Amino acid sequence: MKNLMTFESYAILGRVETVTISNDQGQSITRDAKIDTGSYSSRISTEIAKELQLPVVDEKTITSVMGEEDRVFVELQFNIAGVEIKTMAGIVDMEDLRNEVAIGRKDIEMVDGLVDVKKDKPADNEAIEPTIEEVPVVEPTLQAVEVEVELPIDSLEDAKTAIQSFESFNKANN
Repeated sequence: MKNLMTFESYAILGRVETVTISNDQGQSITRDAKIDTGSYSSRISTEIAKELQLPVVDEKTITSVMGEEDRVFVELQFNIAGVEIKTMAGIVDMEDLRNEVAIGRKDIEMVDGLVDVKKDKPADNEAIEPTIEEVPVVEPTLQAVEVEVELPIDSLEDAKTAIQSFESFNKANN
């Protein structure tokens, strides 16, 4: 029998999550990380790699939207959503980016993560209040339209029937 997983068994991640990055010597730092489903592997800034003195373990040619590039990978531990994982991350110059850390699909999968793009990380532990935009309500308006209809009316009875049909039509459409 196949085991079914429920949403409760997944870590629901927002677009940005707080992560703790540590090396094998027990040094660690905490940063906000972008959850990047468009990237397979995770990335950290060169500053974080230097600060934690992370060991280089590999160099690979990776393909990104910017083309192919050679990237150095370091070994580290991430603690994200309460789960500690040992992984490799590429070292990238992230000076001009909002976040110094980006978590890729491989590591999102390792923490059984699902990404909810509507979930924001509260700034300074403040709760995020949902907002409802006010949308103007436009009431439908009816306009009187004058219509001339030529019907072949051969008798007074045909005229009465035509008037009743027209009145029924008006009632149904008003």
